[in-house]
Amino acid sequence: RELAPVTEQGPPPQAAGSPPADPPMRFELRNGAPVVVRPILPEDKQRMIDAFASLSETSRYQRFGTAVQHLTDEQLRYLTEIDYDDHMAWVAVDPSAPGEPGLGVARYVRLPDEPEVAEAAVTVVDSHQGLGLGTILLGVLGLSAVGHQASTTVIQGAVQLWNDGRETVAVLVLLTTVVAPALQI
Repeated sequence: RELAPVTEQGPPPQAAGSPPADPPMRFELRNGAPVVVRPILPEDKQRMIDAFASLSETSRYQRFGTAVQHLTDEQLRYLTEIDYDDHMAWVAVDPSAPGEPGLGVARYVRLPDEPEVAEAAVTVVDSHQGLGLGTILLGVLGLSAVGHQASTTVIQGAVQLWNDGRETVAVLVLLTTVVAPALQI
């Protein structure tokens, strides 16, 4: 099964819920820079616009599966006004920069007909790729999915063949063998 790309028209609307009470998590990237990961909020729309603008055309294509030039209002609502249940997203921000710019997002969307299955996506701004942020986000996302009250047991997503996914596979192996043995990737 392939992830459906977000088109110019955007995905269907959803009801926004209340974010989990989880406190923001602080991590250190490979270059020593701090990063804070927390649930995405509706107030993050401008942060998403700014982060999207910093993505190269290649990164945009990798994330959306099509050439997307800008995010529509409908897409921004879909990406930030989530229900925190069937659609969960974590945003990574730079706590040391003015305005705490967005550096990356990881999300899963549980399938309506198969609630134990979630499709996942991770995006990291070009300037922070290769620093371990995608790995951090994927780990947080995986733990969030398996900790879900309805317990997601399958996470699926598309990885481009030319993308060096060794680190991604290592994180997924850790999640499935140590953290959540029932999780299938």
